[in-house]
Amino acid sequence: MQKPTFWGIPVAPWWRYPTDSRRLPVTTGEAAMLHTTRRTNTAKVRLPALTVQTLGAFRCSHGSTEITQTQWRSQRACELFLLLLTSDGYSVSREYASDQLWPDHLGDAAANNLRVVLHRMRSALEPSGQLQTVVHATHHTISLTLPSGSTVDSDEFRHAIAAARRSPDGRTALPNLRRACDVYNGYYLANLPLAEWAIPLRAKYAADYAAASTRLGRILLTLNAHTELVERMWRALDIDPSIEEAHEILMQSYAATGNHDLVKRAAPTTPALLAHTLRDAHTMVQRRIYQQVLSS
Repeated sequence: MQKPTFWGIPVAPWWRYPTDSRRLPVTTGEAAMLHTTRRTNTAKVRLPALTVQTLGAFRCSHGSTEITQTQWRSQRACELFLLLLTSDGYSVSREYASDQLWPDHLGDAAANNLRVVLHRMRSALEPSGQLQTVVHATHHTISLTLPSGSTVDSDEFRHAIAAARRSPDGRTALPNLRRACDVYNGYYLANLPLAEWAIPLRAKYAADYAAASTRLGRILLTLNAHTELVERMWRALDIDPSIEEAHEILMQSYAATGNHDLVKRAAPTTPALLAHTLRDAHTMVQRRIYQQVLSS
C-alpha cells in the first residue's frame, strides 16, 4: 500500500490523527504548566475564609493573615464592617449606616463620608487579585457576602445561647452552654472605642454570658463534674468578677469536695461585691456555707 504524501512529503494516514483536541499527547512539562495554571486561576477566584472575633479584642483575618489597622485605614471603615455584621442578613440601608456612623452630620456630608469609608472597607476585605466580591453596594443598601467557611464569634455565641434556651433539660442544653461559654472571651469589642449603637450589644452579650456560665455551673454541680465546674467558674470570674453566682457555685463545689480552704478563697472578699450581694437570695446560701467552714 502506497503511503500518503503531501507535495511529495510522506505524512501519516488521516485515520491516525485524533479527532478530539483533548486527546493530543501532552508532555510532562506541559502537564505541569496546565496544572499550575489551573491551580493559580482557582486561587484567584476564591477568597480565604474570614475569621472575625468580636467577643474580647476585635480581630479579623483572611485565613491566617490578619487585616491590620493600616489596611482598614480608618476606624470608621472597621465600624461599618461591624455594623453590617450585627444587622439582619449583613445588610443595612445607606441612610441607616450614615445615621449610625455620623449622627451629627446631615445630607451630602454624611453621604460623601460613607462613600469614602465604603471604599476603604472594600479595599481591606477584598485583596487585590481576588475576583470574589465581599462588599455589595447599591444606591440604597450596603451588604456583605462572606467567603465560604467564614466564622463570626458573636453569631456563634447568639446561636448557642438561643439553642440552650430552647432546651429546658440541663443535659440537652449542656453542649450549647459549653459552646457559648467557650466562644465568649470578654466584653464585646473590648479593645475599640465603643460607638453608641454597640453599647446595648456589649451589655446584652455580657448578661447572656453570665446567665449561660452560671446555668452551666449549676448543671455541672448536679453532675458532680467538679473539675470542669471549677475551671469554668474561675474563667467566668476572670472575665467578669461581678458574676456573684459564680462565687456561690464555687463555694458549693469546694464544700462538697471537702476543700474548706478553697471555699474561703472562692467567697467574695471585696466590700462592694459583698454589699451588692446582700440584696441577693444567693447570699444566704453563700453565708451559710461560709459559716460552716469557719466553724469547722
